[in-house]
Amino acid sequence: MPEGMPGAAPAASAPRAGPVLPLIRPRTGVAWAVIAAVFLVVQGMHLLPGDDGEGSAAVSLEMMRQGVQQQYGVAAVAEGLGAGPAAGMQVQAFEGFAKGPVPQRQRHAVVVADLLGPKAARDRLDAMERLLAERKRVLGEEERRVEDALRRLYAGDARPHDPSVLTDAERATLREGLGWFGELALAPRGSPGREAVLAPARTMATRQLLLVAAILGVLGLGLLGGLLHWILVANGSARLALAPGAAPHGIYAETFAAWIALFVGLQVGAGLLFALVAPGSGILLPGALSFLLSLSALRWPVLRGVPWSRVRADLGLFLSPTPVRDALAGVACWAMAVPVMGASLVVSLVIMAVRQAMAGEPDPFAAAPLPSHPAIEEISGGAGWAGVLFLAAVCAPLVEEIFFRGALYRHLRDATAGAGRTGSVALSAGASGLLFAAVHPQGWTFVPLLFAISWGLVHAREWRGSLVAPVTAHALHNACVTLAAYTTFGG
Repeated sequence: MPEGMPGAAPAASAPRAGPVLPLIRPRTGVAWAVIAAVFLVVQGMHLLPGDDGEGSAAVSLEMMRQGVQQQYGVAAVAEGLGAGPAAGMQVQAFEGFAKGPVPQRQRHAVVVADLLGPKAARDRLDAMERLLAERKRVLGEEERRVEDALRRLYAGDARPHDPSVLTDAERATLREGLGWFGELALAPRGSPGREAVLAPARTMATRQLLLVAAILGVLGLGLLGGLLHWILVANGSARLALAPGAAPHGIYAETFAAWIALFVGLQVGAGLLFALVAPGSGILLPGALSFLLSLSALRWPVLRGVPWSRVRADLGLFLSPTPVRDALAGVACWAMAVPVMGASLVVSLVIMAVRQAMAGEPDPFAAAPLPSHPAIEEISGGAGWAGVLFLAAVCAPLVEEIFFRGALYRHLRDATAGAGRTGSVALSAGASGLLFAAVHPQGWTFVPLLFAISWGLVHAREWRGSLVAPVTAHALHNACVTLAAYTTFGG
């Protein structure tokens, strides 16, 4: 876009790029063939069998814990305000946890006993035993010890039950096998330890209420801010700053292809290496190394003859005269995208429900399929917050923005320039957003949500020109999701 026109980037906002290089002949078709091949490989990796069942079961148990703790916490607060015991709590609210793996069913029996009494819990355990017999399955050694302890605890019909009937070893079995639910089983209403058991539930309820309030606040600000922003863009008071690139855009298709092939290769290689030399070390270190080492793909356009100053200008790797405004614009773009994310999340949940309904009769003892991110499993497994936050809010935003909103989006915008600004943005945002969503590990169910996130990041790139805004928006989003995950799964 020529300088002086509405929407043009300020002259000092990017490095001087110089004339276009007409002698470089990009291999755009080859680049897209590589991108398509890597895309298919990634989708194939998502379909490979692995230990997803174990990971999904662990996440399901953590989701159950936080869901039950939240309701117990709210009820405890209400009870403290004089609303009566178990205020507002109904066993029907927990029926979603009455199926799935044996450890989940045993935890559900504890909740049923706490709300309805020992006989109701025995009925649930009996139903589970009958289903196990029908399926010709037996309890594992640890599951059997937990089962025996629960049956001794709930042998009578008195309400509340009496934990003193258990031996020290049986009480230890419940605590180790059921975690917080074991503590709940050993602290019936009126017992001295009840308040200590409910303390984490009160904390969980407070966290969740604050989180919901924050989300609602951001939703409101995002809706108002988005409406005002686009009114200003429409009447020319706010300008979009992304200008055309100088180098042949196919070079950046090659750059993105080189990066995604390198990144996937590094992820697989680092994962295998750490599995051999440091089993159980998790994804944090190999993930961070894969992200940072993949930055070497930025050498590709330079090797192809494009000066580094031109690469920086085309990809947005520069600071404008107003970097603080750029960062604040990134925050604003993220807030404006939150309402779109909320609507997209509803679509994703509907897709997930439809897929489960069409899947036929599932294994009654299988964990519910939960589209998840490996970082969530790290958090639920007890990983420290600093490492996860560094990977999610520093490494991923920096590298992904350089190559998705930098190289790939630069190529697509220039390749579709003939469609006009609106058409070019729509086509480029659509193609780059689909790739961005599809290569993430959550799977196709959550493509609408990830696509909405990408839309917000594209908005930031178009508005400010440099990558400061989209990197800030991406980092803020990932930091919020990570902290929300720790609020939910971190204890």
